[in-house]
Amino acid sequence: MIVHAYYGLMAQCLIVTAVARLARALWWPKTPSFATLEVVIVSALLLLASVDGISLAEHLRGLWGDPSVTTVGILFAFVLWPRSLPKRPTRRGALVVATVGSALLYLPALSGLTLFGMDPYSLGYAPWAIITALLLASVALWRIVDLVWIRLISYAMLAYGLRLLESDNLWDYLVDPGLVIGVVVVAFVTPASQGTARAEPTMASH
Repeated sequence: MIVHAYYGLMAQCLIVTAVARLARALWWPKTPSFATLEVVIVSALLLLASVDGISLAEHLRGLWGDPSVTTVGILFAFVLWPRSLPKRPTRRGALVVATVGSALLYLPALSGLTLFGMDPYSLGYAPWAIITALLLASVALWRIVDLVWIRLISYAMLAYGLRLLESDNLWDYLVDPGLVIGVVVVAFVTPASQGTARAEPTMASH
């Protein structure tokens, strides 16, 4: 479907814009930010410039695929609305996410091994158990977990219902390797003194 292609191309533009924004914030923090202009310039470059008749955005999409809806939501906030970003994860929490995500989803899928005779990734094709668990966890932990994460998960499940991605697996809407790596990097690279991502002045758009 053409919707899948539009989603994938938009996601690639957000990824490159976010990387450029992060590089500028780290190396040239006093440089003024023009968020909308940056998105327009990067998107125009990726969509209009081509190699062998294929746009740069399509090349990137073929290189690492489409990110999850959760990742796209975070990238969108980082690029255009930084104050809506979720709180900076703790290092312990980031390690738990990376360990659990790798052990339950990626290692079994890549190695062919199963967990107690079951491939957790395959549960995403019949996801009612996952959806029920997420809803129960959201109700139980809404006072503890940052509500932004709950909203992002809700958007991902809505996108799954609309089949926004090419995949029919709910996990691909909720999480991807880039998100797991990004959570760890932010937890360990971002100074704790900066507090939450919402308060980061160099990320704010003007």
